[in-house]
Amino acid sequence: MTNKAENQQVDDEIIDISELIKAVLTRLPLCGAIVGSVTALAVAYSLSATPIYQANTRILVESTGLKVTTIQEVYEGDAADKKNFIQTQQQMLTSDRLLRNVFDHFGLAKVPAFAEAKDPLEVLEKKVVIKSVPNTNLIDIGVKDENPQLAADMANYLVRAYIEDTLHRTSGFTQIALEKMQEELHTTEVARQNAMKKLMTFQKESGATSIETDRQALLSSLASIDNAKYAKRKASKVLESRIEEVRRWKQAGADIDVMSETLINATPEIQHLMSSRLNAKLALVEQRQNYGENHRIVIDARKKIAHLNKNILAELDLVVRIDRSRLGELARNLALLQKERDHLAEDLQAVYATEAQYRIFKEDLETIESSYKRLLNRVHELKISIGMAGNASGTIQVIDEAVAPQKAQFPQKRKIVTVAFLGSAVLAVLLAILLELMDKTVKRREEVENMTRLPVFGMIADDKNKCSEFTAYDNPKGMQSEAFRDLCTTLSLSEMGSQCQLIAITSPVKNDGKTFVSLNMAVTYARAGKKVLLIDTDMRSHALKQLWNNGQRPNKGLSDLLQGKVTIGEVAEYVMKPFKDISMDVLFSGAEIDIPANLLNGEKFSNLLCELKERYDMIILDVPSVLSATDTRAMAAIDGLGFLLVVRMKSTEKNKLQMAVGLMKQVNANLLGTVLNGIENARDDSTVACYGNDDEASNGLIKKIRKVIK
Repeated sequence: MTNKAENQQVDDEIIDISELIKAVLTRLPLCGAIVGSVTALAVAYSLSATPIYQANTRILVESTGLKVTTIQEVYEGDAADKKNFIQTQQQMLTSDRLLRNVFDHFGLAKVPAFAEAKDPLEVLEKKVVIKSVPNTNLIDIGVKDENPQLAADMANYLVRAYIEDTLHRTSGFTQIALEKMQEELHTTEVARQNAMKKLMTFQKESGATSIETDRQALLSSLASIDNAKYAKRKASKVLESRIEEVRRWKQAGADIDVMSETLINATPEIQHLMSSRLNAKLALVEQRQNYGENHRIVIDARKKIAHLNKNILAELDLVVRIDRSRLGELARNLALLQKERDHLAEDLQAVYATEAQYRIFKEDLETIESSYKRLLNRVHELKISIGMAGNASGTIQVIDEAVAPQKAQFPQKRKIVTVAFLGSAVLAVLLAILLELMDKTVKRREEVENMTRLPVFGMIADDKNKCSEFTAYDNPKGMQSEAFRDLCTTLSLSEMGSQCQLIAITSPVKNDGKTFVSLNMAVTYARAGKKVLLIDTDMRSHALKQLWNNGQRPNKGLSDLLQGKVTIGEVAEYVMKPFKDISMDVLFSGAEIDIPANLLNGEKFSNLLCELKERYDMIILDVPSVLSATDTRAMAAIDGLGFLLVVRMKSTEKNKLQMAVGLMKQVNANLLGTVLNGIENARDDSTVACYGNDDEASNGLIKKIRKVIK
């Protein structure tokens, strides 16, 4: 359960921002290639594109003398009129009639761009740019063309053609519009008179002038009746409650001693009788003490109390009869009040209906009045417009004429190159981050420690120019040799490693560098003065055999020993000494067999290692990877055997590492720790000493960013 929680924690771990920055810096060549390519294409396009010039002219279009085309415009608001008018003029500027006029005037049919087009006017329309200046009557007209002077001439000619067309339409339609509006004005006047007559007739017949007063009076009467009904219902409930209480009291035995305060206080007579009875009872108590139970005075006192009880019961019966009579009277009064209220409610509904009908007549009249005033104002405007027909061009004025532009409107070279550069840079960074997020391999020491819960004993730098597998022997002063010395020293000083003479080097999967690590660890221990034996237990791939494929290695090896083909006394004959100046022997895997696990987990192999421990100071086993075969797990039961897990950075996948550790823990293997292989030359402050100066600047930046984030 703990392992599952730990794995889930690792999966949910948020990626450090500094790691993403480092990933981008690592992929700078890719980012640079993308940015450079896109920017180069943008520069090439900017230089090769044909320049397009746009000449602009500005006109002022006033709607005063032009809002006369339809009668429907009379009923629209001023703001809507202005907006619709400006939009209409923009559409008219690009109408086919005006465009055809410009097309014929400049002989554009001879221009190749127009001659080859299916619809030349559509091509010309795309060259025209119409924009209105917000909250004004100004319209900007622009024409785009490769020739700046032609663009200016076409813009000016389009404006002149638009003004002439507007003059022609205005002079032709104004008189017709006036006649139609005068007819509509007469019709509206008749409707207005009829609406006024209907309203006055209704007021006279229904008395609508006092509607408000009648409604308030009816509402006040209804409120009074409701209050009276409430008071009578409340009184009825009190009487019903007292009658019911008397009934329950009698049903319970009519014991006067337990009468409630409500019944006692029902009438003054009952109060007086109850007071007399109390006095009589007090006197009876005293008389009984003085004369005894059978004395005449005591008997008379008892008779008096009985008489009082009878009077009290009679008085209560009288109260009940009176209450019932009053209840009947209250019920009759309530019925009368309800009947009166129903009549008032009917009257109020009639008042409401009259008021609603009056409001309808009044709103109709107000609507017709508003339409009449609008029509009257428009008729006056049209008459003024007809009077100014000779100067109708004053409604459109040219504010700025178009001149030949000096600077091309397209392409905007600086903008294109800048956008291409910034866009490609963002794209390249996102691509680098995406590649980083998609990469499920181990990239940091902290990831290995969190997933395995094991210490990291060594970090072997990646030597991209590696020429030999025997780096600890061939280049003892090199970076990797120093890393192996650090690994062996750290392991020897650790609590578990110091007691371990048998060390098995494995990895989650193949190609993580376990053979390279085991070989160079053996060389490092041998250079330190120890007698070392390196055993190749990988009877499937025979990795060590391939390193000494020169005919000097023995023909037999570990598999022959475990199968009994070679005795322990003959081991020396089948052990190779690869180096003369250090005490290091190599025992190869021997002949290939079908199921190596059957030999590696047997007693023979355990006994063999025990005898070899007496001859050597340190025995290093190059064992198969954990996930490739069961051979490694088969050796977990060997006493004194510790396992080192080699993890290749940016190669070993996280899930494979977790699976390997989980499988080894299932068989209770003695996992000493891990060795990180393939580390970049520059190391951050969470690792051991830094080797070399490669990428020093970029890693320094990463350190600063990480400190800021923390």
